[in-house]
Amino acid sequence: MEIPKVELERVRSRYETRGDHPGWASDWVATMDGDTSRQVGEAARLFADGGGLTQFADSYRPLLGGPNWDAPFLRTLADELARDEEGVEELRSFVRLPASEDEASARVDGFAEWIRGWRRDGSEGPSYLSPMILSVCWHGQDPGRWRLYTSSWLTSLRSEAASVCRHHRSGAGKSPGERYVEFNRAIPDLSSALGIESWALTLKMIGRWKPGDQANASADDATEKPIDDYTISAASADIFLDRADIERLFSQLRRKKNVVLQGPPGTGKTFIAQRLAWALAEERSMERIEAVQFHQSYGYEDFARGYRPTEDGGFVLRDGPFLDFCERARQDDERPHVLLIDEINRGNLSRIFGELLMLIEADKRLEEWAVRLAYPRAASERFHVPENLYLIGTMNTADRSLALVDYALRRRFAFFTVEPAFGRAKFRRHLEERGVPASVRNRIGERLTALNETIAEDSDLGAGFRIGHSYFCDPPSGESADYDRWFEEVVSFDIEPLLDEYWFDRPGTASEAAAKLRLAD
Repeated sequence: MEIPKVELERVRSRYETRGDHPGWASDWVATMDGDTSRQVGEAARLFADGGGLTQFADSYRPLLGGPNWDAPFLRTLADELARDEEGVEELRSFVRLPASEDEASARVDGFAEWIRGWRRDGSEGPSYLSPMILSVCWHGQDPGRWRLYTSSWLTSLRSEAASVCRHHRSGAGKSPGERYVEFNRAIPDLSSALGIESWALTLKMIGRWKPGDQANASADDATEKPIDDYTISAASADIFLDRADIERLFSQLRRKKNVVLQGPPGTGKTFIAQRLAWALAEERSMERIEAVQFHQSYGYEDFARGYRPTEDGGFVLRDGPFLDFCERARQDDERPHVLLIDEINRGNLSRIFGELLMLIEADKRLEEWAVRLAYPRAASERFHVPENLYLIGTMNTADRSLALVDYALRRRFAFFTVEPAFGRAKFRRHLEERGVPASVRNRIGERLTALNETIAEDSDLGAGFRIGHSYFCDPPSGESADYDRWFEEVVSFDIEPLLDEYWFDRPGTASEAAAKLRLAD
């Protein structure tokens, strides 16, 4: 695939400006390369061929020693499985080198599921370690094919080169195995396009770094700032909302923790939602942001937890993106995490949320409100939504096929209406900065405003069906740009079909409205 130049420049800039060891995670990876990595790989190979689990776990000493990481987990696992040969054999089946990426993805997901159920007390194990542990084992055995991985590295890579990751994702890259394969494929594509050795690029794509994370950082490193700080002021410059509106939205997020941006098509709701999430996270990064899109066939099993078929014809209980993201937020409880829900009113909301409708309330984000999920992994399992998780949904008010939003959901979300911005100075300034001549700017502002007044006054439509400004946000550029033709094409291929749909029973009204847009100046 051809990677956009702007993404290549972002990745190269990150590669060239970051120090050799930008934080503890990079130090860890650096120690895993070369001899150490091969030693761990050899230990993994010996274990997969029938060697002892204790010796394999001891080989993990180069890894981090914190209570929630690989090495302590494997040492505890070795003690637990000391007299469980069946369990040890299952673990061997995961550690063996996979023959293909599909097998690797299934193996990571299977290992995550196995980790959840291994503890004798019924509590969940740290299943988020699944791709991390297996990537270390596989990289040590075949470093040319398999790369070391943690989820934060992929979110970092997605924020710098989204098109590469989007190209490689099957579905939305929801499962740990899919995410690992996505990262494993994307790094070689970028390294080839940039002429940078794959391992060196992997090292520089590791998570967000702040000065002081590493005691022996160089003087040059110490002056580096967190990547792409993002503030309310930055959001105000990016979107066609007044700063007062943005601050009101932030006030509602703090009060309710859940906000829905509603409005006509083309008003930039999804764009605004992402900028709000960046501002809440205080960085222009997807590291602590996840996105899902609801649709008519989406259900609780897709969103929260449900049974999924396996290759051998059975079923396995698997967490959906909401529970996965809640776990990520819980592991990083001092920073906000934001879940974006696009087209939130397209799904059957009661079916999708289930008992989560209660748990997402701002005053019920405490362990004392924890409940048993519809598909518990153990009789004692209880779940609650962490306090640092925020939900931002978007809702199109002009889709006739959608039912009214459930009142239960309305009570738990604050709703903010995004209006068309044709009359806003910010929008006109945007067009002017993009080179759109005054005559075309006036045509857009005056004629679309008049059309929206007609739509709002129509008893069969109303304000929720007005035309949004996003159709005109990306004008052509360059000395040869034909802005009159661009306006004509937007009217003919974007707006007129929408008007035909609005007035499907009155085609003359749609034709007349489109003709008024095309009138000569």
